[in-house]
Parts: sequence; structure tokens; C-alpha cells
Amino acid sequence: MDKTILCIIRASTEKQETESQKKELVDYCKAKGFVEDEMAFIEVAGASARKLNKKYIQMLEDIKHTLLSSPTIKAVALWDLNRLGRVESKLHEMKEFFVEHKIQVYCKAPEFTLLNEDGTASDAGGIVFSVFASIVKHDTDEMFAKMKRGKDRNRALGIYTGGQIKFGYAIDESRHFYICEEEAKVIRLIFDLYSTGKYSFYKLVEELNARGITKKGQKITFNMIQNALSDEAYYNGKLPIITKELYDKCAAIKDSTVAVKRTKESRNVNFAVGLLKCHCGQNFIATGDFYTCYSKVNNRRRDIEKCDAPVMRRSIMDGLLWFVTSRIHQNFLMQQDSTSIAQYKEKQAELNLKVSKCQNDLEDIKARTEKLQDDYYVEGGMSEAQFQKRLSGLKSKKQQTESLITNHLNEIEEIERVIRQLELPREERYIESIQLSDLDTGNIEDRKKIKDLMFTHIEKATIEKFMDGKHKCTEITIVAKSGLTFTFIYDTWLNSHRKGECNIFYEGKPLYLINGDIVVLNKEVVQMVKDKIGLPLLTDEELDKATRNYIQRDNK
Repeated sequence: MDKTILCIIRASTEKQETESQKKELVDYCKAKGFVEDEMAFIEVAGASARKLNKKYIQMLEDIKHTLLSSPTIKAVALWDLNRLGRVESKLHEMKEFFVEHKIQVYCKAPEFTLLNEDGTASDAGGIVFSVFASIVKHDTDEMFAKMKRGKDRNRALGIYTGGQIKFGYAIDESRHFYICEEEAKVIRLIFDLYSTGKYSFYKLVEELNARGITKKGQKITFNMIQNALSDEAYYNGKLPIITKELYDKCAAIKDSTVAVKRTKESRNVNFAVGLLKCHCGQNFIATGDFYTCYSKVNNRRRDIEKCDAPVMRRSIMDGLLWFVTSRIHQNFLMQQDSTSIAQYKEKQAELNLKVSKCQNDLEDIKARTEKLQDDYYVEGGMSEAQFQKRLSGLKSKKQQTESLITNHLNEIEEIERVIRQLELPREERYIESIQLSDLDTGNIEDRKKIKDLMFTHIEKATIEKFMDGKHKCTEITIVAKSGLTFTFIYDTWLNSHRKGECNIFYEGKPLYLINGDIVVLNKEVVQMVKDKIGLPLLTDEELDKATRNYIQRDNK
């Protein structure tokens, strides 16, 4: 039997049931003289008419396509006008479509038809449609306003309204907040200890962890301390955990102290971590003054075999990495031309596009979060566990996207720095290359830039033990991303530089020359490495100009 009426069934959420809506609509159509075999259906779950999401827009397109491609269907049926839409402009758009194509509209709530019996536009039907479209908009606005007022009122009364539960609080069966004393003791201790003025954020983290205090089983972190000491809700809510006086005292201490977040890497930038690989498949980590294979440090773990890899003094490994990196980077600056600049700018444009996409993704995540909250608090049909799970997933995606944006922006900044260097004349680039940061600098930011250069030019480094006669030696191999390999021999027996000897060798020649208490780089080895890298030489004219400019700059 040909279909003659299209029944439209919409639910705002994926979990919201539509069977009762469908049953009532079928009964309504039967009362209008249609039989069930004549009924076609468009059923959509998760189509938000208020947010105009993709599923809703697709639903409208499906309605139009079905009506245009099925000449026998001359009517649509709605259980409620708001099933067609909640935005007035979309309702009017569909009304014009129905009138233009002579499609009758049967609406159960409110009860009305759009066209006359002969298919012409009904003035009365059009007026009723427009009036009720305005009512739908008003009801929708009022519904969400009530929801907001309700949430604000519940929040003021200490009733849970969704979202993450703040550490220090819990909710009871009636969804009212109460103070979780076990967690509140931790919050009070944080404020009490910090108020003494004896603890920085870092020392406070160490103190709490030393006492075995945790946050829901997890170690106390810098972020947790920082967030707790900045959260006014701990004194300013319906259920205060601390006094305002204690909060203000801590705030005054915090404002008078420059608190810079520290990580293991920022406290001591370990250049070889991430580059130095072991033959057992593990990475080397920094332990004290040495780099040690991870499996050696964690040999109690059953899933890791004990490794016999040598330990390497950090100062030795870092020095060799920088010896190679600094000369590769000098060559990199000297060799680049306008073609390279164009390639970097193209890469920069690609990264800008990625940033733009990530920013659009953040907007989408924000819209999805708002829709999820609307669906949970207004439409219903979703359990709290489902809501929290989806909300947690969206928060995770938001954090990942923000992290991507940060990484892209850092890469863009680095490319801009390189482009500025490459746009300089060759002699000016020479000055930039010989002014590379000192490896022994105590400035954390400078050390991070040095490590960034190492990771830019170095693929990996490896170390292996071997015996040279009676000498215990270590072979250190540094592989550049250009494909060049540099192999150094570290003679452990000579590690004190005694008797005027050197303990690091490159192609059989000592890397350093020792004259009394003075240790200097062997110019012969330096030239060998430069030749291998292919470092271009300046012309006499360029070198003379660069030297003059360097002296002038140095005098300034």
C-alpha cells in the first residue's frame, strides 16, 4: 500500500524513548482516517531542536527529501509542534515548505491543520501555526530559564546540580551536599600548613606525600595544592570547610611569593633523557649525576629483565651531545636559503590550520557539553552515571585538544625563530651560530632551548661496554637526523685526566687536550667533525664583515 502520511518523531537525546510518542501519534492518525500501512515514519533520537545540531538539521532535510520523492505522501503528522522544532525561524521555514508543496500538517498538540481541504493555504491554519510557533519559543525559553533558576537555587541550598564533586564534599541520597570529613581534614591541613609561611607549594607537596596523605588514593600534586589554595568555595559556600580569615592569610602569603610550577624536567633539564636508548629496548633515565637504563633502576619489576648496560656520567653525555648538536646547528643555519624559508613558512601555515581546527573542535566540545547538560536536566531519560561518563569523556577531549593547541603554538614559535635567523645574511647567521647558549647555563629556559636544539638535530644516542686490552671502555654513538653517525670512546680507566691524558676519543684522537690544569677542545678533532658535517666556510670578505659586526655587537 502506498504511503500517504509522514509521521515525524523526534527525541533530543539518544537514550530518550520514542515508543510512547509513536503509539500516540499512530492512534491520532487513525482517528484522522489513516490506516497504519499508509504511514511512513521518520524517527530521530539525539536531534536537538534548540541547539540545531547536525542530527536535527539532517532530520529537516530528510523530511523534505521524503516528501519530494514520494508523490503519494501529501500530509505530515506531529505529536507536538515542538517535535518539528523549537527555534521559531526553523518552524516558519518548514511551514513555508509545506504550504509551497501543498503538504497538509496534522498536529495533535496543539490541535490544528495547516491547509484547507482543497490544499490551498488556510489563513486560520497559518495564523495558528505562527501563534503556536511563538508559544513553542516562549515555552522553550521559559523552560531553560526555569532550569537555570532551579540550578542556581539548588546550588545556593547545597543541592547537587551535576558536574564534578569538589574534593572535601560528597552528596547524600537526597542529592544534598555534605562535608566529607576525611577529605576536609586534608583541605584544612593544606591551609593550616601553608598559613605558617614555612612551606612553598613544592615543599607542601613533599610534606603531604611524606605523611602518606592522598587525594582519593592519588598522590598530592602541585596542581591540587594550587587549586585548593585558590578556591574561595572552601570558605564562601553554604558548607564552609575553612574560615575566611584563614583563606585570606594564605592568599596574602601566596600573593607575596612568586610561585612557578616546577616539574622534574624544569628543576633539572636532563639533556639525554629521551635521546639515550639502551640495547634492551628501554630508555635511560637521570639518577643523580648519572644516566642509567630504566630496567636497571626498576629491576624489581618482574616484567623487565635486568640489564647490564653501563651507567654514564651526565656531564660526559651532555657534553658530547652538545658538541655534536652545536656544530650541526651551525651548519643548518649557514646552509639554508630562500627555498628553505619558503618550506618553513609552508609548515607554519599548516600548523596555523591545525590550530584553527583545534579551536573549532573546542567550540564543538563546548556545544556538546552544553547540549549534554540540557538533555540531562531538561529532557531527562539519562541516568546520572551515564551523564557523568559522557561529561568526563568531553572533559578529557577538551584537555587533549588544548594540549594539541599548545604544542602547535610552541612549534609555530620555534619556526618563527628559525625563519628570523634564516632571513639574516650569511655573515649575520654566522654570528648567531657562534653565540649559541652555554651548556652550563643555570637558566632553565636557556637549558630547555638547548634541549630543543638537541631533539631537532639528534635522532638517538646509544652506549655499549667493551674491553680495550685491560681498559674498561664505553662506546658512545650519536646518530644525527641527517644520517651522520658520530662514535666516541670513553675510557673509564682514564676518567680522572691524570698524567695529562684524555678519557674521550674520536677516531682514535683525544677530544680534549690537557695542559696542566687547563682542558681545551682539540682543534684537530673539531675540524674533523666540521668536515664530516660539511660546515660551509665564509669567504674572507664575509668573515671579515662578520668579525667586525660581532666585535661591535659585543662592545655594545
